[in-house]
Amino acid sequence: MSRRTSRRRLGRVGMFSSSWRMSRAPNRCKTSWTRRRRPLGQWISSLTMLMKNVDQDSWERMIEINCKGILNGVAAVLPGMLARKSGHIVNISSDAGRKVFAGLGVYSATKMFIEGISQALRLENCGSGLRVTSIQPGDVTTSLVDHANAVSGVDEEATKMFNDEPECEELQSEDVGRAVLYAVMQPPHVAVNEVLVQPRDRSV
Repeated sequence: MSRRTSRRRLGRVGMFSSSWRMSRAPNRCKTSWTRRRRPLGQWISSLTMLMKNVDQDSWERMIEINCKGILNGVAAVLPGMLARKSGHIVNISSDAGRKVFAGLGVYSATKMFIEGISQALRLENCGSGLRVTSIQPGDVTTSLVDHANAVSGVDEEATKMFNDEPECEELQSEDVGRAVLYAVMQPPHVAVNEVLVQPRDRSV
């Protein structure tokens, strides 16, 4: 697999290390990089797999992090925000939360879960002062996936299914950061519910 391909999918990896910090109970959210370094590589690599290449352990890890992690984060902050009648939850989702990508079936499903939870929070707490934003990054340049692949390898068959996209200038992490700032810097009466941020030449 080319270096370009292995570095392309951070948006669909969805800020994995941030999700991991919330994958435990709220009172145990602080986990050192040393303790999670090797499993992080294994988990990122396991994102890219075909459904027919059944790996239930990897599926469960994705659900544990991307689904339960979000719920633990919500449980940690929502009561206080509602009590203050003010708060802003920013969930890092993915463009895979809007469209399923071949080779990323279970991962895409977990990101759609994040979209569903974000929508439910908005609907159930309308008028409470709470804002909920879903940031949906596309392909972001990073070396994180390179490290993961070096540790654990990848599902080459799955990789080939999305390896035919044209070259383009990919997003940088700063681009995603600016999208977050845009959402949180709005006046209190303005809610930016979703931000889909992608490379100009590679759209969903």
